[in-house]
Amino acid sequence: MMSFIAMNRTVNIDLEPGLYDFNPMSATGKTFLVKMIKSINDSRIIAITYNDILLGVDPERIINAGPELLVFDRFDLYDEKYKILSALKKANCITIVDYKTQRKFCDFDDTCFVTLSERELEVSL
Repeated sequence: MMSFIAMNRTVNIDLEPGLYDFNPMSATGKTFLVKMIKSINDSRIIAITYNDILLGVDPERIINAGPELLVFDRFDLYDEKYKILSALKKANCITIVDYKTQRKFCDFDDTCFVTLSERELEVSL
């Protein structure tokens, strides 16, 4: 479990290190979580968007830097997803992937869910 404050909310990530996918339901807070992570300056907590990839962010370099939490938004759009997944499976961090289309491309540890309230955002199984 890890906790941090972002955008005036407490964020609780109640997961062990591993590879998770978000529940595919819309409007649960996944994109908001990405915005919250991007609003803080903490090298242990990273969010990557498809726009970041288009701007030249190297996900493998970030994975190898050893973050504690890594969230990928719209992972289904990434051209290199199979190569990136290979690196993610070796990472020793909490990795959460937002994958909107068919998700049979990888065996995830589990599906996680976002719970959003006025003062908190929680990610859990």
